[in-house]
Amino acid sequence: MNWFSIVGYEMFPLTQAGYAGTFQDIMHVVVTIVVVILSITSLITIMISGYTKYKSLSICAFIALSLMLVDAIGMNIVPINYFGIVERFRVLAATAFNAILGLYLFNQFQFKNHKELQEN
Repeated sequence: MNWFSIVGYEMFPLTQAGYAGTFQDIMHVVVTIVVVILSITSLITIMISGYTKYKSLSICAFIALSLMLVDAIGMNIVPINYFGIVERFRVLAATAFNAILGLYLFNQFQFKNHKELQEN
């Protein structure tokens, strides 16, 4: 998702006029759709696969996915002037989850709950 986002948005940035229907704008929308699908798929996969061994990571993925859903619902609820505020839920959720996943990777997935740490 991150690689596709970086490459896709660099190749097809939104034009200065916003969405004007040009090829570049259409491809920007396509990249956005693919990034959203990859984000949701990866979060659901991490939630399901991490539930048994890495429950805290699974919970973080659930929170990130919930914030993304708040964005999707909020876009239809809030007035157009406040659209950017609701959109930040999705952006911040993805960024925060990437940071948390980075901490897990940095620590080589050795996060354990307090009880297991006392036993070792």
